[in-house]
Amino acid sequence: MLYDVAGVRVICNYKDDIYTIIDQCLMHPECRKLVYVSSTGAIPERPKGQPIREVDHFDDSVLKDCYSQSKALATQAVLDAVREHGLNG
Repeated sequence: MLYDVAGVRVICNYKDDIYTIIDQCLMHPECRKLVYVSSTGAIPERPKGQPIREVDHFDDSVLKDCYSQSKALATQAVLDAVREHGLNG
């Protein structure tokens, strides 16, 4: 569970869902490729006037809202599965 800025408890399923998908892809060799589409919301904002840059590690603690945090966690899970388990992401 994550909390939004107002302190209201919100259940964010992106991360849990992606773990299920990753596990299924790894268990089924006929699954040759996972295509995961993240969100610009998962990338930390930069100061005004500075371009957003791609990152190779997603840190949910620097993001402002539950949606962005959950997308960052899910994206990091996919990247970890590619690196650690050979998932073809």
